[in-house]
Amino acid sequence: MSPDPIFPREDILAEVETTLANHQPGEIDWVTFVGSGYPTLHSGIGWLIRQVKAVTELPVAVISNGSLLYLPEVHRDLAAATEERPPVPTFRGDVTAGFGAVAF
Repeated sequence: MSPDPIFPREDILAEVETTLANHQPGEIDWVTFVGSGYPTLHSGIGWLIRQVKAVTELPVAVISNGSLLYLPEVHRDLAAATEERPPVPTFRGDVTAGFGAVAF
């Protein structure tokens, strides 16, 4: 298994920028990449993290199931994020809430 661009990274960045522009300061406190547990499957995740950090001072989180964390390039990509977290298992399934964020 290797990272692959699922959605064009430019489209994702444009949506983040639009969402940030349509909210008042303080309404969003994190930008979070979730992707149903597989954001590290997107080969542009490192680029996206760096671009988002270039357009906002908000912290950036990546919530991942960790399936590709053994790959050095994934480690490099995630190093730009403020936080990387695996999902939190609960009796209701994975809970990824807790970040007031733009989530993809």
